[in-house]
Amino acid sequence: MTAIVDKACVSLMHKQPQSTKNDVPEHSNEICKKKDSSKTSSGKSAIDSLLSKLPDLDSIFHIHEKIGEGTFSNVYLASLKCVTSNRQFAIKHLIPTSHPKRMQYELDCLNRIGGKDNVVSCDMTMRQADCVVFVMPYLKHQKFADYVLEMTVEETKLYMRNLLLALRRVHSFNIIHRDIKPSNFLYNRHTKQFLLVDFGLAQKVNENENSLRNPIMKRKREDDDLENAENP
Repeated sequence: MTAIVDKACVSLMHKQPQSTKNDVPEHSNEICKKKDSSKTSSGKSAIDSLLSKLPDLDSIFHIHEKIGEGTFSNVYLASLKCVTSNRQFAIKHLIPTSHPKRMQYELDCLNRIGGKDNVVSCDMTMRQADCVVFVMPYLKHQKFADYVLEMTVEETKLYMRNLLLALRRVHSFNIIHRDIKPSNFLYNRHTKQFLLVDFGLAQKVNENENSLRNPIMKRKREDDDLENAENP
């Protein structure tokens, strides 16, 4: 087990971020400590529950707090235990009710499309029984509502240019994201970095192309179709 954990740490440590600017500022560890001390009881309970289901995760990462929550997943902020590093990660825990095919579709998108042109990548996946997590680079960012009214014309042009750059990358694989919104296009105003995230609704638009083997359907509709197929 120790060898596996060490190998995972080394792999993540040497995996290069999308940009050298993706390193978190030096004061980030201090910020994490403050966040750790102010976890809500519900957030701590969610973290404890995740670690109990996937003990290997606890061997590799410090999980600081829950930073996102949705119908089909929760997202946590984490850092490596084995090294002193400023790099942070977003750990996406897919809710067990998610169908395995949907998880595979999303992972295919991250692996095939991610890592370039402002599109998020996947550094590692972990699974135990029905507990599945994606480990992705974390980009420190601000909430859209906090800066949208302050944006200049030039900054708005920069924002849109980088969003279109990410979409061009996605569309070049004959994939549409289908969930473009401010909360899925992260922006760090200080470093001028951007990141398109959450491919849970992505869909292939041309089945004759080899970018991905199957289209990713709407979440609700896909579940209904799969359930009907399995229970004729």
